[in-house]
Amino acid sequence: FPDQESLEWIQKAAKANRQSTQTTSKSAPKSPKVNIDTKPATKKQIEEVKRIISIKSNYYQVLKVERKATTKDIEKSYKKLILTIHPDRNPHEQASEAFNSLYF
Repeated sequence: FPDQESLEWIQKAAKANRQSTQTTSKSAPKSPKVNIDTKPATKKQIEEVKRIISIKSNYYQVLKVERKATTKDIEKSYKKLILTIHPDRNPHEQASEAFNSLYF
């Protein structure tokens, strides 16, 4: 599993991402999640979603980094992966499951 510093960074990044996507106005009604991207998922997006869902318990494999990776390497890989599998950018039907699995 990730070392304590890397694990803390991943948790902090996930928390910040969740907070930034929440509605700032408490009185505004929540809109249903709608994927406005009408393009089909790319081959890379499909492969990433399937890969993450199949190995979601080993974070080093999910992030494609070595166990001795630096925090900076983990951060870079995490950000790149999040952009690839984010449900707003990836129309794959299991994209949200893969995305949410990174928030352990």
